[in-house]
Parts: sequence; C-alpha cells; structure tokens
Amino acid sequence: LIPDQDHSVVINGYGTFTTNGSVITSDYATAARTADGNTVIAYLPTRRTFSVNMSRISGSQSKAWWFNPQAGSTTNFATYPNIGVQSFTPPDTNDWLLVLDDAAALFAPPGSATGPLEVITSSLTNGAVGFPYSIQFQANGGIQPYSWSQVSNSAPIPTGLSCSTNGVLSGTPATNGTFNLIVMVADSTTATVTQNLRLTIETHDTTPPTAPAGLTVMAVSSSQINLSWGTSTDNVAVTGYWVERCQGAGCTNFTQVATLPGTNYSNMRLPAGTSYSYQVLARDAAGNLSGYSAVASATTLSASPPSTGPVAAYDFEEGTGTTVADWSGNGNTGSINGATWTPQGKSGSALSFSGSSWIIMNDSESLNLVNGVTLEAWVYPTASSGWSTAIFKEEFHDLAYGLFPSSGAGLPNISMITSSGLQGIDGTSALPLNTWSHLAGTYDGVNLQLYVNGIQAASAPASGSISTSTNALYVGGNPVFGEFFLGTIDDVRIYNRALNQIEIQSDMNSVPPLFVINRAELVPSRVNLYFTAAAGQSYAVEYRDSLTSGSWLTLTNINVPPVLTNRVVASLDISQPQRFYHVKNVSQPDQPVDFHLVMLAPGILNLNVTASAGQSYAVEYRDFLNSGSWLTLTNLSMPPVLTNLTATDFNTSQSQRFYQLKNLSPTGQPATFDQAELLPASFDLYFNAAANRAYTVEYRDALSSGSWQSLSSINAPPVTTNLMVSDFTLSQPQRFYRVKSP
Repeated sequence: LIPDQDHSVVINGYGTFTTNGSVITSDYATAARTADGNTVIAYLPTRRTFSVNMSRISGSQSKAWWFNPQAGSTTNFATYPNIGVQSFTPPDTNDWLLVLDDAAALFAPPGSATGPLEVITSSLTNGAVGFPYSIQFQANGGIQPYSWSQVSNSAPIPTGLSCSTNGVLSGTPATNGTFNLIVMVADSTTATVTQNLRLTIETHDTTPPTAPAGLTVMAVSSSQINLSWGTSTDNVAVTGYWVERCQGAGCTNFTQVATLPGTNYSNMRLPAGTSYSYQVLARDAAGNLSGYSAVASATTLSASPPSTGPVAAYDFEEGTGTTVADWSGNGNTGSINGATWTPQGKSGSALSFSGSSWIIMNDSESLNLVNGVTLEAWVYPTASSGWSTAIFKEEFHDLAYGLFPSSGAGLPNISMITSSGLQGIDGTSALPLNTWSHLAGTYDGVNLQLYVNGIQAASAPASGSISTSTNALYVGGNPVFGEFFLGTIDDVRIYNRALNQIEIQSDMNSVPPLFVINRAELVPSRVNLYFTAAAGQSYAVEYRDSLTSGSWLTLTNINVPPVLTNRVVASLDISQPQRFYHVKNVSQPDQPVDFHLVMLAPGILNLNVTASAGQSYAVEYRDFLNSGSWLTLTNLSMPPVLTNLTATDFNTSQSQRFYQLKNLSPTGQPATFDQAELLPASFDLYFNAAANRAYTVEYRDALSSGSWQSLSSINAPPVTTNLMVSDFTLSQPQRFYRVKSP
C-alpha cells in the first residue's frame, strides 16, 4: 500500500494538524491505495464528512464498503463512477474503515474469508460462422489473480477462436458445429479447477426478422413526435431497427432518420403544425432486413405563442476542447476552467464539475436581463453540501441572477438582485443525487417561479428590474462566493423573458440530436455521349455490353432541332501522369482561343474548341506547366456548320459498354460520335439541423488517422430542417464524413 501523504486521495476532511505540523491521532484520517489503483482504504477515528478523488481508483466504477473494525462486519452501500470528487460520511460515531474497490476486479468483501476456487460460468452463448464472438469466463474464490487455459484432452475449439490466459474466448469462428470444451482456471496458489462447457457455432444466418408490428406515433409538442412499436423476432437475435420518415400523410418518399437498438424513438426539432409519416424495419446480426411495418402518421402541435429564443444556449456537444459554443447565435462562447468532458450527458456529451471548476462567459449586452429571465439546466448532482451553482451572473462581488441546484438549506433555488433588493425562493425538496433533474427558474417582474422536471416547485411575489453589470457569467461554479457544483451539467439555456410552463416542458423534452447524419447517398456516375449530327435528322442512340456480339438496344431517340453551332472536338490519348494544353490560332496567331478540357475515362481527354469559321488551328501540349517546348498534337480546320447533341446513359452498371449511332431518317446521312464524357461520382449527405445554427461538414480518407478537411460550411435557416451537402470530389475508394457545429 502507498500512504496518501500528499492528500491526492482524501482531498479534504482528513483531520487536524497541530501548530508544529504533527497530526492529532484521535482525529486524523489515514488513507492509502494499492500501486495498481484497484483499492483505496481510508481509516476514520471519528465521524465526519470527507471527500475522495475518485479518479485515483482504476476502472470506470468503484464498489464502496464500510468495514466496522470493532464488529468485523462489512456493508456494501453503493457503486460510484470513478470521476470527480465523492463525499462520504461514516454510518455512526464509531471508528470506521472505508474500502473502495475497482468494481471490475470482483474482490470479495473486506474481512471476508476466501471461499474455495470455482468456475461460475456454466454455459456459453451461441456464435455464428463469420461473425465476431467474445465471452469472458468467470470464477470465484481462491486467491486472485486467475490464469485460464484449455485442458489438453479437451475437444479443439473452432477455427478462428482462441482462449486467452485472462479467460476471454474470442475471435471470428470459421467452422460450425457443437464443441465440448474443458477449461481450467488456476489461482495464485496454483490451485486449479476445471469446467465442461458446450459451444455451438451456427452457419450463416439468412432468415430475416419479422416486421415490426403495432407502430404508433404521437405528437407530444410543437417540435417532437414520439414513436413506439412491437419487438421483432428472429431465429438468432434482432440487433436494431431503422426508422424512416417522409413529410405529409400519404407520402412515399421515405428517408432514414435513425438507427436504434430499442423500440422507442423521439423525433425532435420538428417544425410546428407539420404532418409526418413513419415506417420501421428490423435488422439482425447477419444484416438481414425485415419487411416494413405499417405506415403511421402524426402532426406536430401548433406552435406556442410567439416568443424570442434564448440569449445563450449550450448543449455541450463538442465533447472535446477548452471552449463551449453558444448556439443562440449571440456569440456568448464559454471557456472551460477545470471541468471535464463526459459522454454520459443527458443528451450526448456533457461537462462534469469537480467541486472547484466552472465555465466562464464574458459579459455581453445579451446577458444583461432587466425585465424578465428564464434560467434552465439539466443537472446530475453527485453530492450536496450547501450552496452549489448551475448558472451565476456576477454583479461586482455580488449576484445579478443565478440558478442553484442546492441552497444553504439543501434545496433548489433561483435568486437575483433587483431594484427592490435581494429576491429568491427555495424549492420544497432536495434534488436526488446521481439522477438527472431539469431545473428552471423564471422572473416576469411580478413573480419568481421555480420548476423541477417541468413541474412548478415554488412561487413567490417579487418586483423590480434586475441588476445589470459588466461582469462574467458562470456555469457550474462561481468563484465570487466559492459555491461550486459537484456532478454533471447539460443543456443550459438563458432567456430574457419568463417562459411559461408549457415552454419549459418543451425545452425539457426537446434535446436535439444536432449532429446525426441520417442519410448518405452515392449518386451514380453518368456517361454523356456527344455526336455530330445534321440539322433536321432523327437519330437513335443504341448500346450493347459486348464489342462484337449481342443485339443493339435503344438507349434514346433524338430529333435534331434547326439550331446549329460551330465547335471542333478532338479526342486525345494521355500516357503521361500530367499534361497541360493550349490552343493556338495558326491563321491569326495573336487572336486568343477559348477552349475547355473534359476528362472521359482514365487515359482519355476531350478538348472542345470554340472556333471561327474558316480558321486553322493547332492543338499543342507539353508535360510541365512552366517549362519545356510546346509540341503539336493535331491540326484542325473549321468543318461545315454542324450541331452537337447529347444523349445520357444513366444505367452504366456493366464494367464495359459500347455504342453506335444510327440515322433513322429515310434519307439520313451518316453520323458519328465525337465525344463521350464520364462525369465523376458525387456523394450526398443529409442531416438534421437546428434553427439558426452554423454547421461544418468535414471529411478524411482514413477511418482513424489523418486531418479532417472542410468540405462545406452551412448556416441553417430560422427553422429546424434537413440539410444536404454534396461532395463532388469523390476520387478515393473510401471516404469518411462528420458534421459538427463550431
């Protein structure tokens, strides 16, 4: 054990020092931790509250035990996340020992006798050929650590699977069948015990799940529709559901809006008074898709009375970095001071506060609220001891307005200073620990009101205009009075007016999935064919999929209009990795020529030259941009007046296709192709966007490495909508995309 001499484990409440630096042994708390961080032990000779830095314990969660050294008894009283600071108070005035174990280590209770070694895994889940498989063997008793192996006379495990010494059977099985395995576990004393286990590996699943039944949709607000449906069944297991949506009753142009593991979905950030139709299908682990559910429709409720939006709003979806963006559009960006990112927010990511951290926003005119205010936040307190801050606007060394998860009485509170003095009200019940609660407070110039989870918890008369200042706004803690929050905060909003209860409930229930790409669509490549044709003639463009065999099939019929143009086209073979061109008028060398290049397919390039009748031209090339001599590729003379037509084949699914041109007119003239143009593929991304919010779409060509490159920046309109971004530069065999908001 490593003594906690620097108080990095027990950070406060550890006892009393004398004036000469020694400790009072009857009062001082002694603590220590194991070198691997699996266990922390703290001895308290007297009863008082003290705080432990949970990050000093390994793993994601700790199991907490109180051990009574007088009675030799142990109580497991809670499990805590290994983040932030957690406060503890012994059960009574006797001396106690606090033991915090890494929950994943599965240690026996402190002081308990170790039982005999045994394997407690009695059965194995089935696997499937070609699908990843993993299972952890479990043992109990003996003296840890354990070491696992397969008994030598056991049947061989399926090809593709292996058993590690820490008891994990994993891999991707390549053979099917039933395998009788014998596994052995040994503890640190070399005691061993074996267990017979049966593993079944099935063949590839081709049976789709049943279609989801009983789809119901219900509009719960002006911006949200909730969906639920019955569970699909499958011969192996259903792994998820796809939700598709289109706008309007009776619509058919469905697009996917969500992929979910369960049978419920809340479609948020929808415009008011708008009808939507939904359908759902199920998917299993083999990728088999069920049929669609029946279509169900609903219309969002009419909009609440006209109102202005928030003056500051923070959803903390950045997930990384040292700043938080204000999506109200007022630019009240916050700087993080000590708070840490966590993916376990109320919706997406959030910020955890250690009891000495905060976010600070510089003062702005939009944050000076005079005649009305609404303050909102989702809070997840992990401890409560006196005043703690969710939102705090500072007036010089004092309060302008604030929302507090806990007051001096341990109750939620909204307070402010107005021209009539200090105004404030407490709720009637403390917020529960380790639970998300939506806290909101309003002031309309007549009353202060406090709401917990959308329900009014307190109300009191108040008056006067709110004090204004040039001082900062804080979230999660205020250094003015040293009132800090311990826990997690998400989705903070501030309004310059008092919202009514319906609006508060709408905010509480409408946390948006702002950055979900709900559809990605690869637009097929096209081949354009350009041919020289005579005016007034009719043509058929035909194709076949073999050069010398098969019937010619009609792609399109074209009648040539009486409109003519002058254009010369040259087809070139390119053997160099790069080549640059210009066009020179041989007849009048000082006259510039306008031309453009069109890439057809690898190694082929078309040049379209805008030329004057009766002139001679030379097409030249070189292989460097700024050096080397220009070489003649071909000489061109202006032909008789002709017209160029275009036919497009949108169905080029074969690896090769050949074309011919046939004149259908009774007295038709021969016609030839003079250009075939392969247009590059494009990629369209669709995503839900919150009103008035700025987004950046980025890409990179590797899944986990390389810098993200900006593809496009978009400012959403003043209503919630679905945006599309196209990538017309898709030259890589793979590309990855993300959407973020600055």
